[in-house]
Amino acid sequence: MTRWAIALLGPLAWSCAGEEFRTASNSPDAGAAAAGGHGATAGEAGAAGETGAAGSGGAGGAAGTAGRAGSAGSSGAAPCGGTCTGETPVCNTSIGECVQCTHADHCSGATPACDPSTNRCVACTDNDHCSGDTGFCDTTAHTCVQCLMNDACTDATAARCEAGQCTPCTTNDDCAHIPGKSVCDAGECVECTGTDYAACGTDPVSETPRVCDSLSRTCSNRAERSSGLCGACVSDAECPLGQLCVLQTFGDPVQDVGYFCFWKRGDTEHGAPAECFPDGRPFVADLVDARSIDGATSDVCGLAVSTCVARNEFRTKDCVNDGTADDALCGFAPSIDAKCDQVGVSSSFRCTMRCLSSDDCPGTTCNTLVAEPYCEL
Repeated sequence: MTRWAIALLGPLAWSCAGEEFRTASNSPDAGAAAAGGHGATAGEAGAAGETGAAGSGGAGGAAGTAGRAGSAGSSGAAPCGGTCTGETPVCNTSIGECVQCTHADHCSGATPACDPSTNRCVACTDNDHCSGDTGFCDTTAHTCVQCLMNDACTDATAARCEAGQCTPCTTNDDCAHIPGKSVCDAGECVECTGTDYAACGTDPVSETPRVCDSLSRTCSNRAERSSGLCGACVSDAECPLGQLCVLQTFGDPVQDVGYFCFWKRGDTEHGAPAECFPDGRPFVADLVDARSIDGATSDVCGLAVSTCVARNEFRTKDCVNDGTADDALCGFAPSIDAKCDQVGVSSSFRCTMRCLSSDDCPGTTCNTLVAEPYCEL
């Protein structure tokens, strides 16, 4: 009775490993072994295959193969290979390297900023890091400098920005930002020079250009070519063509009399004499290699024994003091370059010049019959 019951259950088998109900094969080989169980996924042990149910008169099924154990997951490597120290104490996690800094917080002292392109501590990356006399950041060199452009250089003696430093000007363009001083002269920005005086404008009446006072390098109210022989001058441009503005000296010891216009010897095209003596009377003294107020060098014709002060007072300045002739009222060095003399037989007295010969006198004769000769009035 028992054998028949087993025979009736033969077509059915339970697979416990997969928790599913399976129907035995209907093939003639009823004794075929049941299929082994599936191996487990990597990382867990596979379940043992189920034992096949015995077929009618067949052998039992083979045991299933156990699944392989999964390999353990690898642990991640530490950033930058571990701890960063020394001159590169900070780990730049984006590139996996030890660097000096990734943020300004990593920097201090003379190099308070972090250059993001090199991860190095630098003096500056923008103007906020700079102050005082070096208030601008050269973002290429990462150093604080005095200037980046000329506009930062406001001193007329150092108006040009070069290599981060304010230096003397070399051209007028370097002075364009200095108010009222647009001309560069010997490294300094000034209002004008004797040869560059366009900034001085023109006389409102004659519309003649005004000249520059070459000594102060400021604009004057004097007109171009408005002076004359022995006339006071502040630049060569104030003298007529053929003349130069030259410093006159006189006496022993030598004293500066002032700047006056004198013939430029040989400039006959502009009216100057070919030779000072006798053509330039009373300017008969050759002053060789005289240097003008604006730096021009030339031979000029000057006065031999007197001064332009005395020449300009000749016959024009009254020299009576309390009814008496007074030499002290005449000339630059009274009684030496000039004297007071009576005009003819009149009661008038005027200043005159000292002379050695009539060539020293402006159109009159020299009285050489006295101990100290003078030009007759």
